[in-house]
Amino acid sequence: MEKFYIVSAESTLGKAYQNYKNDSDLLYNTYLDFAKEKGITSDGVYLTAKRLWIKPTAEDKEKFGAEFMMYEPGKFKKTSQLCKEWVNLCQEKGIKGLAKPNPIFYFHKSDFFSCRSRLFELDGVVYRTLSSSSEFDAPDGLNEIKASEFYTIMEQHEIQI
Repeated sequence: MEKFYIVSAESTLGKAYQNYKNDSDLLYNTYLDFAKEKGITSDGVYLTAKRLWIKPTAEDKEKFGAEFMMYEPGKFKKTSQLCKEWVNLCQEKGIKGLAKPNPIFYFHKSDFFSCRSRLFELDGVVYRTLSSSSEFDAPDGLNEIKASEFYTIMEQHEIQI
């Protein structure tokens, strides 16, 4: 059974998602400024507040190669100067590097054996889906919508499910 929801901003899940989104936006924008300042040319990055990790270009390998982990080019050693600067900058800005909230943990059901979920935002509205082999009810703050309404919205945004 699959159900579709709009997540209210006041719900526990809605607040957690907004915190994640704000933290992620700050993390990304901070990285862009940091990369520009330090001369990092990579356009691929694994964003975390605990370590600097990029998909290095040839220029990055030449410039920062000694600071990378030996068998993982692009993953800066925790003891490298650039990684320390990155972690300190994140701490100064209060960036936590939050993980996207897992919607499963917001349901008060312990017997989800096989389930699938989505959590995403479109045009300022947070959507959440849950598919499970067992019965479930949504927690407060999740407003169920019809599958047809959900798929109409996806089609309007040209999103393939």
